[in-house]
Amino acid sequence: MKGSRSTALLVAVIAGAMAPAVARADAPAGEATASASASPSARFKGSILILDQSTTPDTVFQGSQQSAIPSYEWWFSFRPRLALPHNFQFRGRLDLTLEWLNAADTTHAREPRWGDLWTDVVYTGIPKVWGVQSTVGVRALWPLSLESRMATNIVTLGLTAGAKREFETKIGDFELTLGLAGSHAFQSSTSGAVIDSSYGCVSADFAPQLCSQNTGRMNSAFNLVASFGGKYAPTKKLSLGASYIVLDNWAYATPDVTLMDRIGGKTVVEHSVEDQRLRTSGWFIASVDYDLKDWVSLSLGYYVYRGLLNPDGSFGNPFYAPGGATRIFLSTTLALDSLYDAIALKVKKN
Repeated sequence: MKGSRSTALLVAVIAGAMAPAVARADAPAGEATASASASPSARFKGSILILDQSTTPDTVFQGSQQSAIPSYEWWFSFRPRLALPHNFQFRGRLDLTLEWLNAADTTHAREPRWGDLWTDVVYTGIPKVWGVQSTVGVRALWPLSLESRMATNIVTLGLTAGAKREFETKIGDFELTLGLAGSHAFQSSTSGAVIDSSYGCVSADFAPQLCSQNTGRMNSAFNLVASFGGKYAPTKKLSLGASYIVLDNWAYATPDVTLMDRIGGKTVVEHSVEDQRLRTSGWFIASVDYDLKDWVSLSLGYYVYRGLLNPDGSFGNPFYAPGGATRIFLSTTLALDSLYDAIALKVKKN
């Protein structure tokens, strides 16, 4: 699963892996920037800490698998927010993942893996139109993850936009969200996964050189992510949420290769014109969320991350994929501003 989780975090530049469904879509809807005079915690309103554990259905129900690959994973996501003047807001994110079983990757057994550092500046002061609250922002991703460093990323820059519409009815509250994020990674190499070790190769004049090795897989030139989410809350504490995220990645074109023979002749091998440069994936998430307190909520849910197309070109099942791409999760989300207020009130009473 680690591969699919890391790929999703790198490519999406949006969502975490396993928070409550709507929050996992990076809360694309706007929130009014809190006034610093409202309370001490108002300046960091919306800051959360997610503590998550997950496993794959194949781990619990092995069925007829010839080679079982169990997985049990912890995931931590710290997402601070800070109110800035003039309806601007700073949003950060830092993830840490720990796979306990690592049956498919014994080399990195129980190795904590950092995700990239997210830094967003979002404008929340757009007036509502037909009840829709919108936001726009700029995003920068800093390459802390192993995957980003192997892709030779220097920084990933992009723009974000989001919208949220709430509906109050007699049978409960509904919420619809839409999020968009486009980004470009600045890299030192357009071919990804450059390996640190080197090997001897031969140049045109047959003198030995040290050549960096790479996987041959081209990096993405541009990423576009669209998220669609919905939530239904029959009560103030209980809610049902679901979201679907489409991830489009346009890879750099494979370059032509010039081969030289022993007598100095050159042969140009052109890249295939049928090589597909667009990589498209989908991420379906559904969860049941319950607020234990104002500052803590529990989420039980399910998600699947997979390519939209099967190897034969047909559309795949968006709600299931075998192996680690499908996971069941139980997460705890701490609202840090509400937790601060609860502790401050208790201290004041004592």
